[in-house]
Amino acid sequence: MGTPSAAAALQDTSELDLNSQPVPYGEVNPDETESEAEAESEVYSNNEMMELILFSIPVFGSMISDPLMGVVDTACVGKVSTLHLAALGPAMNVFLFLANVFGFIGTSTATMVASNTIVTTDSEQQKVIKAEKTKAAVRSGILISLALGFVCTCVLLFKPFAILKATGATGELLAPAVQYSQIRALGIIGMLLSFVAHGACMAQGDPNTPLYSFAFAGILNFVLDLVLIFKLGMGVAGAALATSVSTYGGLALIAFVMYRRERRARKMFRNSQREGAHHVPGTNVTILNKKVKSDIFANSLVSFGRIGGSLLLRQIATMTTYSILTTLASGQGTLPLAVHQVSLQLFWFLTFISEPLSVCGQTLIARTHAMKERTQRLTKAVLTLAAACAVAAAGLTAVAHLGFPAIFTSDPLVMEGMKKLTPLAMIAHLLVAPVIALDGLAIGFGDFKSLPLINGVSFVLTTAFTLLMTTIFEAGLGAIWAGLGLSFLVRFVLHVARILYLKSRKGSWPPPFVPIPSPNVAQNSKSSQQ
Repeated sequence: MGTPSAAAALQDTSELDLNSQPVPYGEVNPDETESEAEAESEVYSNNEMMELILFSIPVFGSMISDPLMGVVDTACVGKVSTLHLAALGPAMNVFLFLANVFGFIGTSTATMVASNTIVTTDSEQQKVIKAEKTKAAVRSGILISLALGFVCTCVLLFKPFAILKATGATGELLAPAVQYSQIRALGIIGMLLSFVAHGACMAQGDPNTPLYSFAFAGILNFVLDLVLIFKLGMGVAGAALATSVSTYGGLALIAFVMYRRERRARKMFRNSQREGAHHVPGTNVTILNKKVKSDIFANSLVSFGRIGGSLLLRQIATMTTYSILTTLASGQGTLPLAVHQVSLQLFWFLTFISEPLSVCGQTLIARTHAMKERTQRLTKAVLTLAAACAVAAAGLTAVAHLGFPAIFTSDPLVMEGMKKLTPLAMIAHLLVAPVIALDGLAIGFGDFKSLPLINGVSFVLTTAFTLLMTTIFEAGLGAIWAGLGLSFLVRFVLHVARILYLKSRKGSWPPPFVPIPSPNVAQNSKSSQQ
């Protein structure tokens, strides 16, 4: 049979609804038979907990690799110089802020890719549109990453002093902090592009490729730290260079894997064309014209902006809270700032025990939101694991602070300061896991609007409390860490209030899925057909 003409293929796309959304939460796909739905429910029954655990293990490995590099940098620099260790506080805080604020890039990519998951009941044309939307989501993330990364790199390369002074790097801390920031800035674009690649892989149910990428980057960072910091004596400059090089190393690995997948897919497509087949089973070869693809990409950028804008406000509120706490800690002196730096790096490292739960909420639930009973079971499993993670993180905090502080510093005064912060750090960790899990579930359900409000209220109350305690009552580092715990307590209370509100107004929780908003491009695509 001959290959269909281009005009015929384009005519196929003229009837497509480019704005088609997944079946709303709780509804049954009309194309799915009752027997198929029952069989699918039986397969998933009672397997959600194991599914979450198996999915979370590689996600956890991916998540801890980046903060682990920060912990390794802190430990290596702390063995060389207390001054450089203190300077890492405000300097690394800048990049911690950027990584978490711009984390919306990966989250938005994952959400958009997951919402276009191809299912067996999709027609070939629907599969083509979903595949193109997935590509557009990734391209949108790449474009935004390049733009934001370029701006941030230029600012930190040419105007680092004002930023670092604002984070508390003054006096003798300023010079090493600037040195670290300018070198580390060279890796920002690589970091943001990695967010896009990892988000796309997670959304497609592939947590292993990001894990391999992060593992490679972590090992490379450790080796470079040993050489640059200890052997060459580069101090904070060596730590920054090691992290930047490792970031691009991990990105190169995941880009190579994705390139090979795309190459195999294109080869299959060319083979199908040579054989004169309209399509290969499981492969989409329907042709979309340039106008349709352009409209899909424009639609993707708009959706990316809407989702990302909401998540960006949430992240800005959260990370501004951390920045203020570090700035207040820098006002306590070099020793308290060193204690805060070590404790905060360990705190952030342990928060990633529960971060896979957020990813599960963002991806697994977004992929299966049309199955009401399964979504409810997944939600219950996520919250159950969150409670277990909270207890584990609190216990590990006690072990690290009380039993092994020498891993992070050789200064006995810094070790003593870490021990004093142990109860406050443990209390904060008991709240972190439930809050992170609830954040992820809100994203998975499409409830983006509530997150900026929740984090904004937390930011205002935490800032007011810490400023009052440190300026009026002249409290020490303990008050700052009490404010850290307060920020998570407020977020937890507001999440619970949101759940109670949804139950009273909607009649149930989890809430109905909110489809990703998208402008109408179907009409434009029809008018473009020849």
